[in-house]
Order: sequence, then C-alpha cells, then structure tokens
Amino acid sequence: MTAKRTDLADELLEIAGGKQPGIRMESIVGDPLPAQMLTVDSDEAGRSIGKEKGRYVTLELGKIWDRRDVCFTECANAVADCLSRLLPSGLQSVLVVGLGNRHITPDALGPACADHIMVTRHLVDELPDLFGNLRPVSALQPGVLGLTGVETGEIVKGVCEKCSPSAVIAVDALASRRVSRVLRTVQLTDSGIMPASGLGQTRFPLNMQTLGIPCIAIGVPTVVDALTLTADVLEDAGIPAPEGIAEDSEFGRMLVTPRDIDAEVATVAKIIGYGINLALQPGFDCEEITAFLA
Repeated sequence: MTAKRTDLADELLEIAGGKQPGIRMESIVGDPLPAQMLTVDSDEAGRSIGKEKGRYVTLELGKIWDRRDVCFTECANAVADCLSRLLPSGLQSVLVVGLGNRHITPDALGPACADHIMVTRHLVDELPDLFGNLRPVSALQPGVLGLTGVETGEIVKGVCEKCSPSAVIAVDALASRRVSRVLRTVQLTDSGIMPASGLGQTRFPLNMQTLGIPCIAIGVPTVVDALTLTADVLEDAGIPAPEGIAEDSEFGRMLVTPRDIDAEVATVAKIIGYGINLALQPGFDCEEITAFLA
C-alpha cells in the first residue's frame, strides 16, 4: 500500500506518529466551531511531516450545508477570525487568488470563492472620497495550466509585479485522508501553497520566496485518495493493508468525492469568500457584504 496522501498538516502529524520536535499544537477557538493551530518552528521540523515552516490553522465547520449545527454567519465569522490571526500587520492592498479549474467541480472551490470577494481596488483608486475607507482588494482566477498553457504561479507573480499587493490570499481544493473531513475542514496557513498539490503534483509554489510578499493559503479538502481511503477503512476494521499497490496503478489514480459535491462546494466557497471579506473589511457584516456584491 502506498503512503497515505493528505494536504492537512494535522493529519500529516498524526501519520508521523504524533508529537514531533519543533512542532506545537494549541486550541484557538472553542464551541461551536473548534479550531487549532499547528506551528512548525523550523525547516527541519517541517520535513518530519512534509510541510513548510509556518503556522497551520485547522477549523472544523461540521456539516454546514444542512444548517443544523451552526449557521452561515457563524461559519464565515470563524473563518475570518482564523484568517485574521495569520494576516501580517500593517496590511494594505490584497490580491485574492481562486486556484483551480471551474469546469471540474471538486477543483472549483477557488474560482467559486473568488466570485464572492468584495473587489475594491478600482473603487478606492477612482472614488477615494466614497470608498477610501475600504482596503484595496483584487481578485484573480488564473485557471489551470491545461487550459491556459501558463503556470498558475507565473500568472500570479506577474499580476503581483504589476499591481503590487502587500499580500496574497490563495484559495484551493485539498485532499484529506478521511471522508469525514471532506468539505467540513478548513486549513489556513501562512506558509503558502503548491497549486495542484491535492493531485500529487508539484510545480510553481506560491509563497514568500517566489512572490516576494506574504502568501496566506486557505484550503478545503474536496477529495480523498482511493488508496488512502482503502487503507483507513481496513485499518478501522483491524485488517492489515495490502502491500505492493503502486500509486500509478488503476486504484492509485482514483479520487473519491461526495455525490452532491456541486452543492457542497458552492456552500463552502461562499463561506470562505465571506470570511475573507470580513477579515479584510472589518467594518462590514454578512448582510452588508451581500448588498455590496449585489
């Protein structure tokens, strides 16, 4: 059986055996939406779980799409609270990047989220008397290499060089090792992101080193790797996982996603979009954001 694939830092720590030198875990938000922050203090500590040095906040939304556990406003405010903890001080203009492919539903989280961002940069520039109290925010949906022929990171870097934001917030779909966390967990980190990492691909990272400015990544698992799911199901049943199944086999190429993925992605994308707006424009509430976007 191949190694279990996940993009969630707390799951990687669990797979590595729990506590590791140079990695700290603390709770930061209580009921009804628990959250915890995992801090990787050094590059060496990061290598022990396969993550970069930085802070990783994991927020558990629960089954937000059925509205029985917590309401939309509580979820959006929780995302905003977690994001505010990672934003750099003295923040000026921000570029929000919706990563992914709008035409493939499990990968459409980023573009769908960008649809809910309060784009204000042009208003602040052109009508400062009316909108000068707002933070300048731009939104970008760069698509994917297969559709544009250009690396996503190259597009984002080019826009940053032209527009000079003081930080980037990138939203993307991730992979988890557990079905129970698909579209129920939000991971936020100040270490940046590797686009397409949920598919096991590594290309142009978005981080301080490549962009020259802070990059906050927000991700939600939308898929579970088939081999990882199989290993966990067997483990829960007390059955040893078989050895020798290659990652490039028919099973290794499969990803599992919920059957109502379209509705769930739309709901979570809106929650994250509103959470970003609440964090970047603290004078607004959800009703005012809805009025602005309309």
